[in-house]
Amino acid sequence: GYVAYFQYILLACAAILVILDKPFVTFLFQTVNVEQVHKLIVLDDPYKTDDGKDWRETEAHTSRKIHEVISGLGSVGSYFASYLIRTILSIVVSVAIFLIMMFYYAQYLAGANPYYPCRVVSDLGSVLANCSGYATGLYEIVQWIFFVLLGIYFLLNLYNLTWILSSGHFSSLDGVMSKYKKKEVSACLKRLYYNNRNVKLLMCLLSSSSGLGAPLRALALVERALSDSLIPELQIVTMEQSQKGPSIYSLRVHIPTDSILEYVTKRKDCYVTFCIEIGNHFEHVTETCPNVEIKLNETEITQNTVRISVSLNGKIVAVKKIDGMSARYQGENLIIPIQKLE
Repeated sequence: GYVAYFQYILLACAAILVILDKPFVTFLFQTVNVEQVHKLIVLDDPYKTDDGKDWRETEAHTSRKIHEVISGLGSVGSYFASYLIRTILSIVVSVAIFLIMMFYYAQYLAGANPYYPCRVVSDLGSVLANCSGYATGLYEIVQWIFFVLLGIYFLLNLYNLTWILSSGHFSSLDGVMSKYKKKEVSACLKRLYYNNRNVKLLMCLLSSSSGLGAPLRALALVERALSDSLIPELQIVTMEQSQKGPSIYSLRVHIPTDSILEYVTKRKDCYVTFCIEIGNHFEHVTETCPNVEIKLNETEITQNTVRISVSLNGKIVAVKKIDGMSARYQGENLIIPIQKLE
């Protein structure tokens, strides 16, 4: 019986695995709130500006996006439980299928006989003979291939279960957030990320699939201090005084030691760039050329608002404006402090 129904058994096993995954995949990835969160975090750019819009309009746009991100993340519910139940069921069902098939296969081997008695009729009469009707050798090869694929499916789900149950989900985002957690964290971020298994799992999953940029940008929108920790300082390297005109400053991007920004720039999967905007002057600095000096006169520095944006793997993750700058000494260098523009 096992050999006779073998092909139908394979089809039934495949159908069971597909039917098992379908409702969970539909719930996890096609619900309205998850789709909205994916659009807000991955597809939309809260810092994107249209031509002709000034910074005030951009700030209003960013504020609306912050509200949408917080509201979207807060609406994510039962994501962790659904993912966990789906993974456990996949493991249990794959083991059950293997055990059941091995049980019937063992019974088949115990009484296996590739031939069965049959009567062959011809013009000369009928003769009792041994006949073979099933390609048992081919079936055995197909069965062991199926067992190998089922084993791979089981191991992938076992790894997935370990990934779900681990505190950081083996993600690059958790490394950044664990380092940031050592500092004082706002109640909003604790409630929205650190104490929310659904959002944490979703953000770590996005980090693994889409890179660190999108989820880190979303959390930086929620937590202003996190955004500030991703902004570098502007270091005054030299100053050329002039009696006839304003002094000329040479500025350089300075990444504070043991900062979140330093941690991100040292990661191999992260490529960080900086854009410095002072008036009509733009300067781009990359981590491969961090010693690029920006020459500006004193009037440009003191009379213009400075805008620093940080991009991670092509996505802007933090933006800050500097106003009313005053230099301070740090060792032998002058540092332009980052002051929030209200």
